Amino acid sequence: MNGDSSPSDVPLILFSGMGADASVFLPQTLAFPSLTVPDWLPPNDGDDLESYCSRMAASLGSVQPCIVGGASFGGIVALEMTRHLDALACILIGSVRGPHQLPKRIRMLRPFSSALDITPITLLQKSAASSAIAARNAGAKHLAGVARQFSDADADVLRWSVRQILTWDSSYDDVDIRHIHGDRDNVFPISCVEPDEIVAGGGHVISLTHGSQVNEFLRKHISQITAA
Repeated sequence: MNGDSSPSDVPLILFSGMGADASVFLPQTLAFPSLTVPDWLPPNDGDDLESYCSRMAASLGSVQPCIVGGASFGGIVALEMTRHLDALACILIGSVRGPHQLPKRIRMLRPFSSALDITPITLLQKSAASSAIAARNAGAKHLAGVARQFSDADADVLRWSVRQILTWDSSYDDVDIRHIHGDRDNVFPISCVEPDEIVAGGGHVISLTHGSQVNEFLRKHISQITAA
């Protein structure tokens, strides 16, 4: 295998995190020619995670056996997508294997999910915009870009996404899951998860900040999955 060439032609579908776009997977896009990062569909009225992922699968058209995965909220979507695609496995990048791995501070908010309709999401976005400026000034261009994406995202889509996390109640024990996670992830703390590989010094956006290690993890596990 030479350089960053992909070990397999099996389609790889990765979902970006909440409010993020395909740029969060730039190192992976350069390394894996078979990679697709779908655009987020606007949720319909009444959409839950299952119906949303069913529509997402339909939008992808006829997909042969594939490997799905995602970062952060995209990992949650990827897990549900295994129910709607011919997925050989699911690869999580800084995400969680199920609701039981959500941090306590998130699980405590579950009873208040109905209050999201009046939650000022735009205030969180303004805070993210300020964080983007601070990160850029500190030289953390990757983090600045992700924070800027969140601040510019559609507030209704963000509100829907948060609701799906708070009402998430599914098990994926039958799914072949491979998981890489940063030991300094402040969104999904390492103490809450049991990853297959830990990225030393990695925060919540390891697909960008530790692209080479994430790419090597992907190569290794794609090879294992397809060989099986």
